[in-house]
Amino acid sequence: RAPVKLPDGSQHGDLFFDARYLPVIKNVPVTPSLTSAILRVQINKGTNLPRKPVYVQAVVDGKPTAIVTGASGGEETFTWNEAGAAYVPNLHTTHLTLLVKSQTDDHPHPNDKVVAQWSPPAGTGVVAFVDQPDVWVTFDPVDGEDVGLVVGVTFGVVGVGEVVSGGVGGAVPAVAGVPPSVVGATSATTPDSGTLHLTLLSATSLPPDSKNRLPDPYIRTLLDSHTVHETDHQKDTMNPIFNSSTSFPIVSRSKQTLQLQVRDHNSLRRDKVLGTVTVDLNGLREGVEE
Repeated sequence: RAPVKLPDGSQHGDLFFDARYLPVIKNVPVTPSLTSAILRVQINKGTNLPRKPVYVQAVVDGKPTAIVTGASGGEETFTWNEAGAAYVPNLHTTHLTLLVKSQTDDHPHPNDKVVAQWSPPAGTGVVAFVDQPDVWVTFDPVDGEDVGLVVGVTFGVVGVGEVVSGGVGGAVPAVAGVPPSVVGATSATTPDSGTLHLTLLSATSLPPDSKNRLPDPYIRTLLDSHTVHETDHQKDTMNPIFNSSTSFPIVSRSKQTLQLQVRDHNSLRRDKVLGTVTVDLNGLREGVEE
């Protein structure tokens, strides 16, 4: 149970939900039935690099990810040894591209020039490279750039599960079955990564809409500002019952944020946010419903 915080900072009503966090607990091999995953990409070392600062970024299905290295020092050979993780809907079919981009100031920018790129061969998913100790890939130059660089990359799976639903608006699909796995982990448990099982039960005493009418409330669940789940809306009530469940991977509960938005459905105008609940992922006990 948590109070609903209104946009003006006041509180009005309560939201009832169960949240159960399961940490990474065991190694599970990647199989054809285990498709959705949190993919870990480590950029190790580059050779034949351009004599200017460049960095590597991973793109999944055309969308940039948070897998971004720091800039090289302008040397022909540079060691990064930097890793990041990104959700991939399907290890077998998701299109992964690694971009080498020229960095012009202290921070990467979306419009930084791409000087070279690499993707797995046509018909080959990234799953073919998972668990190989080090993959040396040759990047193709872009727009006539005179580069023939080779980069060592290590691919691994941080979390993996069976896709059981399509999610909302291209969001992370729900994950069910075995808990997420860590391939090649040095420890049997990784408490900061895991799966969150969330059941949105009900709400009480929600505020009316802007015209003082009964709202048509529903709950949108946001992980790091990305929608991962929505309940059906309930018509004309301040005390809705949802009983809607979902599960999704957590890469780092110490760094990620989870917000539950109470929204008013409107078929004619843009839906309005009635209030929010922010869930402290670190405060969830492992394997215990809160």
